[in-house]
Amino acid sequence: MALPAVLSKEIRNFYRYDYVKEHNYDKSVADDILTVLPLSLRHETIVSLEKDLIDGIPFLKSLETSMLADFVVHLNSVYFGKDSYVVQQN
Repeated sequence: MALPAVLSKEIRNFYRYDYVKEHNYDKSVADDILTVLPLSLRHETIVSLEKDLIDGIPFLKSLETSMLADFVVHLNSVYFGKDSYVVQQN
């Protein structure tokens, strides 16, 4: 018995996200390395590491590199499948 195509695609997308999240750079190690870099080089590095995320959010593209880097370091990845309802309380 086969899964419906839409459900199968959602499962593949989740595991792709999960794999990338787990095999992406280790933020704690990256933070240790980044702290010794000059601020401008640190900002460029952060923006480069998060380029895919930044490219997917249109309003981030208009920010200056330093502001963008300060913003991006506070983001956390969360997976929501297509047609998911996202509700935040408080």
